[in-house]
Amino acid sequence: MEWLLNDRATLRSCSLVSRSCRLRAMYYLLRFVRINSRESLNKICTLWFPVESITVSTLPNTPSTLLEVVPVSLIKRGDVRRWGMQSRISSGWVSFSLPTLSCLKACATSIQELYMENVGFSSGVDFIRYLFAFPCVRTVRCVGCQYRVGGGVKHLIPLYKRRLNLSILSFVEMEPDIAALLIQITRPYTLTDLSFSVDWATRMPEDVRAFLSECRALSALSILLDDSHFRQNPDALPSALASAAEILKLALPPSLRKVRINFSRSGNIRVAIRLADARALHCCHDLERLLLSLRLDAVTIIVPHHALYCDSEAFGGIFPVLRHRGLLVIDGCGELNQQLVRCHDGPVTALAASSHSGTVASGSTDSTIILWDAGSCSITREWVAHEGPVCSLSLSPDNQRLLSSSSQGEIIIWRITRGEFKRLATLSAGDNTVKLSAWSPDDAVLVSGSEDGVLRTWDASTYRLSYVLRPHNSGLRSVDISPDGRWLAVVGTKGGCLVYHSRSGDIHLDLASGIRGGVRTIRFTPDSSRVAGVSPLGCVQVWNLASSSMVMCYDEVLRPVHDLQFLLGGSELLAFSTAAIDIYGLVSEDHISSRILRAGNIRSAFLSADGKLAVTASPSNAVHLWRTGDAGCVGPVQKRRSDKLVHGAFVMDARVVVTAWEDGSVGFKGVLCVW
Repeated sequence: MEWLLNDRATLRSCSLVSRSCRLRAMYYLLRFVRINSRESLNKICTLWFPVESITVSTLPNTPSTLLEVVPVSLIKRGDVRRWGMQSRISSGWVSFSLPTLSCLKACATSIQELYMENVGFSSGVDFIRYLFAFPCVRTVRCVGCQYRVGGGVKHLIPLYKRRLNLSILSFVEMEPDIAALLIQITRPYTLTDLSFSVDWATRMPEDVRAFLSECRALSALSILLDDSHFRQNPDALPSALASAAEILKLALPPSLRKVRINFSRSGNIRVAIRLADARALHCCHDLERLLLSLRLDAVTIIVPHHALYCDSEAFGGIFPVLRHRGLLVIDGCGELNQQLVRCHDGPVTALAASSHSGTVASGSTDSTIILWDAGSCSITREWVAHEGPVCSLSLSPDNQRLLSSSSQGEIIIWRITRGEFKRLATLSAGDNTVKLSAWSPDDAVLVSGSEDGVLRTWDASTYRLSYVLRPHNSGLRSVDISPDGRWLAVVGTKGGCLVYHSRSGDIHLDLASGIRGGVRTIRFTPDSSRVAGVSPLGCVQVWNLASSSMVMCYDEVLRPVHDLQFLLGGSELLAFSTAAIDIYGLVSEDHISSRILRAGNIRSAFLSADGKLAVTASPSNAVHLWRTGDAGCVGPVQKRRSDKLVHGAFVMDARVVVTAWEDGSVGFKGVLCVW
């Protein structure tokens, strides 16, 4: 089980008999279950751990009656969130008995999403009754579904008119008859997210117009331009864009904030986006004017993942105004779009990530370290690193070595080339927990900070101890090394802050003496010429490292600040507080301008390396991505969860956001081109 854990295709094709294995491996394997036979259905009912998604799928030699069987004992436990039916046979019509529907209505209170693919219902009445058997469903997706007889539908619809409350509805690849039924039985003013293809909308213009006019709470609209536009004629982009513009001319509600135009199923997207086509440019400009008139927060263009890098600049050129205003987002489809994997048995306690490459390492209280490839969202290696919890992780500048520390004072240097790991050295930092570690950008110094307040530095090539310091009469809050590797800043838990020469260990500057309330966070400018410190009360000071003098001070905003980041160039400073994100413009040596970038309740935040993007987490654990230039929201990274976000980072030149959670999950969200 452990050897094959990363090969999901092999695991899902095997017959497994497990008498003793780790719970995480079982959970990771059977989080999503597909049932192809009655025997599998009977076995799956005996599971003792949570299953989030169940799909019943018929094979060519399987009767369609399998779709009519419901594992009640599994559903009524409350773990299943998604229920799917998939038919791969051309014949057979599905009909559910009234006792089955009544049992579903009583037990399926946890199912929030329905997915049906190529399912044929005996009548429209059977389809409607099946939908209303799930009282808490909020998302419906039907692909290629149909019904044989439509009699009795008109008499049944008034009975259910006010009972189907959906928030997400997808009309993509939906048959017109099924779509017409859904429009009639869905309460439109509860919908917040609507998806449909251009072909479907052009076939039913009046129904779409009437339906959209009643969607008063709609906040997101997705328009799919599928293969039919480009498979036969690569020059059909003008007609497709014109159809999308016609949809936007409908009576859309003022609550609409996001529009997604999906090219992910287009055939040859590189041929389709030829800028020399005057008709395509004219249609693009018309579409852009319509999008600007809607006062949107973001316009997302979704393209195939393999075509993302070659097409992002092309899309930016044909929508110049959206790009200039910072509203255009080029995103990729596929596995990288969003994925959350529960990989550790305990909370994630440490995360190390390279801002330029896709190397990510996560550590947990279960003593394991997992290496990730952010490009494919896959695990490259996993091993037990320490006897106790992993407390901190740090990557070398060349991403070839990894430093890990434990609660027993043990520090281990690992070589992690090509997904393999090898222990290079073991360092001792006493018997206390090593909760802080850092690797200097010039690959010369290693730094470790223990729970008892002792700071140790090591030579990064020989791993010999250089010097030992006790900077404060308290514990250590954070350790930061300047980009050029010359300076070492140490912040104590009681507000003390000292800047050392990283090579000699001599004290160069004491920042806590002039900041009211002490220092909570300290950051260096990208050129290592200045350092900024902020107190818990919001007092900001900037010091010149060459002259050891304070050059700027701002203490007019009194709100708790928990993090500080310099933007690229060092001319602006971002302060993340519990109530807002403040930008301090370093205008001159005697003046600091201040403006609020984003107001709201913020629990934690982190910034990309170039300073263009920021991720914030609210107290309800909803995580969002923002542009720092105009405070525009790009979109959600993760919706509200019961677990707490503990770590986060940008990797692959801010193309991917990595999040680590308290329940042991690690998430990847691809936002690969943002203007």
